[in-house]
Amino acid sequence: MKVIANNGLLVPMEGQPRRYIGDGEAVTVEDSAYYRRQIADGDLSVLDEAVAEATAAADAVAAKVPDESDSKKGNV
Repeated sequence: MKVIANNGLLVPMEGQPRRYIGDGEAVTVEDSAYYRRQIADGDLSVLDEAVAEATAAADAVAAKVPDESDSKKGNV
């Protein structure tokens, strides 16, 4: 997937902490938990629409999963 850092940020590459993704040029990276976390935190933006839609769909599914504390309270 292609990602770019949001304005003014430098995000370390996964496994290469001295190389950075900046806000000047998009970089192709693996679809890994590390980059998904950076996207969720707002540090990176995805440039590929299909991947962005898949990420949004996965986030929507995760939001619908009931919290364990709700099941203990009988709120499920």
